[in-house]
Amino acid sequence: MMGFVEFFHGKHFSWIHKGLAKKFLTNADYLCAMSSADQKMVQKELPHAKVAFFIEPPYSNPAAEANVFSKKESKKWLGVSPTDSIILFFGFIRPYKGLMYLIRALPRILEKKPNTKLVIQGVFWKDRQKYFDEIEKLGLKEHILIREGYVAGDDRARVFYSADVVVMPYLNISESAIIPLPWGFGIPIICTSVGGNVDWIEDGVDGYLVPPRDSTSLADAVLKFYSQKMEKKFKAGMGKKMKKMKWGPTHERVVLGNF
Repeated sequence: MMGFVEFFHGKHFSWIHKGLAKKFLTNADYLCAMSSADQKMVQKELPHAKVAFFIEPPYSNPAAEANVFSKKESKKWLGVSPTDSIILFFGFIRPYKGLMYLIRALPRILEKKPNTKLVIQGVFWKDRQKYFDEIEKLGLKEHILIREGYVAGDDRARVFYSADVVVMPYLNISESAIIPLPWGFGIPIICTSVGGNVDWIEDGVDGYLVPPRDSTSLADAVLKFYSQKMEKKFKAGMGKKMKKMKWGPTHERVVLGNF
């Protein structure tokens, strides 16, 4: 007989009283954690539970839902110079996303790559002005393009196709829905080694992992990406990883509790 399977993110143990969370989750026959970090946390809280680690595969390829654009025409659409090196921050802008650390990394990047531009595509949830104040204080207005709002379809495709690399400077995370997006468009990622990021990114193979809250390491990873011309290598690694993450018998066994 098939058991009850509970999928969850790590926040269950932070915003629900632990006693109530444990009482509910112990009724599940199987628990499926969405990141290896969550698996370890839940196993610690529920040592007798049967917990599987489940990387949620992409349900669709976002690039297949839009037209293909060249980097040149995408940059023109964005209104940036065709000679600019573009690093992209994409998604909702909340404190745990660590955008401030990326902004503070930019001066170090510009010392060696003065033609770099940071494109920020997203929605500010709160404290919007503090980011603009930091950009003004560091004298970065000419090197940062902020595009507020949600994008999809061809507009989203153009944003990604304009970029050389996506940077995710998260301070903490359970698992991110952002990673499959740039990978779907063939854009490598530099991210912090927190939560589910480490389940997707293998440092030096299909992206770079850096410590959180460390603007210097973030800047150095971006510079290394360009100086060592890592784009081709990372794209090859991304392709191999995506094949492994497709839906298949392994994922089905986890969903059915047969692991």
